[in-house]
Amino acid sequence: MSRTLILHAFPLQAARRYDLTALTPNRRAAAALGKTARSLEDLARETLNARGRSIAGALTSQALLAQAVHVVMVGDDPEGMAHRIEEPVRTLFRAGLDLDRLAAESGRAADLARVALDYRQRLRDRGKVDRGEALQEAARQGPEQRRYLVYGYPRLDADALVFLNALCADGSVVVLPWAADAMFQENKTAAEWLRERGWDVQNDADARSETVGERLSSALFGSASGKSDARALAYPNLDSEARGVLGQVKELLNAGKSPSSIVLVARNDAAYGPVLLRIAWEYLVPVRALYAVPLRETRLGSWIDQFCQVVLDGLAFEPAYRLRSFSLAPEFLEKDRDAALRQHPSDSGAWSRLGLPEDLLSWPDEAPGPEFAQRLEQVLAHWDFRGSTGRWAQEAIAFNYFQQAVREWRTLVPDWATRKEAVRQVRALLDAVTVPAAPGRGGVELRTPLSLFGSRYEYVFVLGASEGSLPAPVRDDPVLDFHERRRLRSQDFVLESAAEAARREWLSFWSLLQTCAGHVTFSYARLGLEGERESSPYLARLGLKAQSIPAPRAYSREEFRRAALLHTAPSDDEVLVMACQAHGIESKRESDSEPDEFDGVFGLAVPWEDRVFTASEINKLGQCPFQWFAGTLLGLKVPDEAEDEISPAARGSFYHEVLKAAVEKARSQAPLPPNSGGLGLAVVDLRDAILSSLEWAVDLAVRKLDLDRMKAWKARRLEMLETMRRAILGADFLRDGAEIAKTEETFRGAWNGLQVKGRVDRVDRTPDGLVVVDYKTGSSPPKGAKDAEGKLTLDVQISLYVDVALEHLFPGESRGRPYYYSINKAKELKLPDGRTDPLSLAALAEEIRDRLSRGDLPVSPDAQQDACKYCDFDAVCRRGPRLSWKGAA
Repeated sequence: MSRTLILHAFPLQAARRYDLTALTPNRRAAAALGKTARSLEDLARETLNARGRSIAGALTSQALLAQAVHVVMVGDDPEGMAHRIEEPVRTLFRAGLDLDRLAAESGRAADLARVALDYRQRLRDRGKVDRGEALQEAARQGPEQRRYLVYGYPRLDADALVFLNALCADGSVVVLPWAADAMFQENKTAAEWLRERGWDVQNDADARSETVGERLSSALFGSASGKSDARALAYPNLDSEARGVLGQVKELLNAGKSPSSIVLVARNDAAYGPVLLRIAWEYLVPVRALYAVPLRETRLGSWIDQFCQVVLDGLAFEPAYRLRSFSLAPEFLEKDRDAALRQHPSDSGAWSRLGLPEDLLSWPDEAPGPEFAQRLEQVLAHWDFRGSTGRWAQEAIAFNYFQQAVREWRTLVPDWATRKEAVRQVRALLDAVTVPAAPGRGGVELRTPLSLFGSRYEYVFVLGASEGSLPAPVRDDPVLDFHERRRLRSQDFVLESAAEAARREWLSFWSLLQTCAGHVTFSYARLGLEGERESSPYLARLGLKAQSIPAPRAYSREEFRRAALLHTAPSDDEVLVMACQAHGIESKRESDSEPDEFDGVFGLAVPWEDRVFTASEINKLGQCPFQWFAGTLLGLKVPDEAEDEISPAARGSFYHEVLKAAVEKARSQAPLPPNSGGLGLAVVDLRDAILSSLEWAVDLAVRKLDLDRMKAWKARRLEMLETMRRAILGADFLRDGAEIAKTEETFRGAWNGLQVKGRVDRVDRTPDGLVVVDYKTGSSPPKGAKDAEGKLTLDVQISLYVDVALEHLFPGESRGRPYYYSINKAKELKLPDGRTDPLSLAALAEEIRDRLSRGDLPVSPDAQQDACKYCDFDAVCRRGPRLSWKGAA
């Protein structure tokens, strides 16, 4: 009994006649035969293992190929070059070319062959085989011959033919697709190759179709019509296509159809996958997507990447805080989170108290390479990722794969490495190791046509059936382009040509059609991933014209809620009720109707008579009433967080503390000179006394404000000290004939009908009377409250100093003109005329009293919205263009 190759128009019909051990490219092809799934690759791996060899893992392949590139090629980026030529090298291996003869030639292919030979030898030294040469090497090792049925492969490449010829015993049967068309030229060539080696070749291209898929595949050549067996739908965009297809899938599942009878097919499954998985979760449709994503894109990969950053940065606050906040880490208690924000820990001791162990995070600058791998294994064990990743199928697989990768990395890491190099290699693992996007058990699978060869489904949904996507365009390999391949073919080095690649794509679609036993639906998005698209030319070959469909029905609770959002009918859906309420609020907020309670107009009187206001509060009420409403009445605030850089507010507090301490010490240590007229020390003497106390005052302020914990403090100290010296030496800091009478004194009293309180930075007694000096860090006077034209020109603070503070602190004494003193500019900040106009300020106070009495505190900033620049409540007030039409009617 000889070995037989059957060329058949419908391969499954032929394969079902034989009861042999089946070899198929995927498990669903084996299921179509009722057989256990095994593939040519499985047998090659078993053969190699039995001979003491194994297929190299991804990390080993990349590392050894980079070493070969470094030796053979000239360049300073062997890893990058290895990544670029990895697939071209495998192409040479699979083609079974004489690499020694090719290496003796000239050109890019010769360089590639020399790298491949060096790389192969490095693999052999480790007892490894590249996966691209696994079939050919297994054939050379002499696999155990048995009788097999080989089915589901639409085409057999050179390496597969060699392995099959060595593997199959007499009585074996190989089934390949065949029709009288040039598309099957490669199978005809394979038949001739096997016939020359004693195989019996049988041809049955006239078999009768039995299923929808078989009729469709015949229609592809015009021999039958598949129009009534399929439909094509056009959707406006990718999201609507995914929703339309998954809606049909949900209807089938609700009708009792098994998820295993349905398949989603996309030529670019990685592009469709995220959209389909998101909508499937919304629709409660179980979908499995097995396309590969880098480990970096998983929760575990993100955590490892952040861990690497912590190791590099030496427990700096930001990366360590993010690491501690990951969902895979032990729970970050709210009290610990708040403490971390307030303290900004940046050393191992502080972080250890918050759950980050010092011994695992403090990697040495240099160490033996395997030690770094051991440390990484200890990290995985310490945080019990096996337990925490078990909640998600993808994360559990990611943990297992990463553990295996770390063990493989241990064998590749150099004898001695730096911390930076070790971290770089760990991060490289996150890109080299891949996991399925959405693994699990059961569910409707998302597949590519290439992964469905030989399988059979009742319902097939083909997404992305547009021109340029199905078929996918034939792309040139930048290393082994088609021109180079044509040149090599003339020298008997046979590699796949452009025509053969196009036929492979065509044959892939033909095989996809044969998978359909019942119903097939093609769909595409008119506005797809790469712009506007027309339907695939394949659909025209099938006699199909894509039909536009109306808006689909609601297939999820979320879609129903969106549709019902504008209706006010009673509902027991609490989420919908709240959504309708929120939608109504936002619609009114964006309309031209008068402001309501969500814009600060709540209609309840605020008892202002007993409330004591600060100058800052009055200023906020005068700039934008909502700012005071949100911060004071509602009590909203930004969480307390330590600052690594010295903010303007911290800088201002520092200057105030230093000047207060320096001035008070200078006054206490310098007695009044005789005949001073009660005006104190001469100005020049007082300046010198303040300057001599400056260093001491700075140290005191640093301790009080805890500035030395800021990384920026050491770099800023000299700069800020020099700024203080210039400020003290400024002529306007202490004017001629002035005596400092008070510093940092509080006051309280009545101002235009409002109870007020505050603190003055300094009061000088001068020949012109009492003068209040207020320190500022800016280079211009502070923004005031709004005047009648909506501009921030009214200065409340100066008015309070003159009318309330001096009367409270020095009743009955004469008053001079108060002023702002800029510490950075070392001079007085001149106030424009009218900023302290009594009538305008009285009108402001009256307006404030009136608004508080009516509960009328709307979002109403000044015309230029300068009041919004440093406001913390942007997200609450939703300021923007809406303010221009709010209440316009």
